[in-house]
Amino acid sequence: FSHDAKRKDFNKPTISRLGKSSKLLIFDLEEKVNRTRRLYRIKVILRRVVIAVLTLVWLLLVPLVLSYNQGITKASAWYFSIQSGFGVGFGAISVEGMGIEFLLAIHLLLGSIYIALLLTTLIEFFAERTAEKKLKKEMEMSEEEE
Repeated sequence: FSHDAKRKDFNKPTISRLGKSSKLLIFDLEEKVNRTRRLYRIKVILRRVVIAVLTLVWLLLVPLVLSYNQGITKASAWYFSIQSGFGVGFGAISVEGMGIEFLLAIHLLLGSIYIALLLTTLIEFFAERTAEKKLKKEMEMSEEEE
């Protein structure tokens, strides 16, 4: 009989057992939050690097190649690069030559990716700031109610 009684007592949750399991749950949750923060920081850094590289290629490398290959001024090449990169193509400057069409196709694709990435980054930035302000305001209101 005493053996069964001990078994029943063992199955009953005690304060110390609940405390240990809640500490484990909290520790696990903290680890997951910290991992998510690290991954988010990596994502932000990678996005900034990609934007910087695309900026250099889109706004510097392609105009330099166009200027050298087509014999136009750097300012005209930069102007052409911007208008063709956005897909506008006013036609004020036209380029011809071996491989230039391929370069411009890649340039247009990079321009589309660049603009999409830049807009996404800006939208996320402002959405996060808005969410942080809202959370801060809600926390202040809940503290005032207490």
